[in-house]
Amino acid sequence: MSALVESLRRLFLNGKVTMEKLEHMQKDGKITAEEFFYITKNSTTSELEIGKQENKM
Repeated sequence: MSALVESLRRLFLNGKVTMEKLEHMQKDGKITAEEFFYITKNSTTSELEIGKQENKM
């Protein structure tokens, strides 16, 4: 995957990029459906909550 997609995945898992933002990027053609799936796959609610909690510290 591209550096952009890898960065978006890290940011998403750390709660810095929202699902809405990724959906918007896909709609605008900035990322493909495959890249969207790669970024969001295996992301559980607990991983997202951990990322959000870490950002509050």
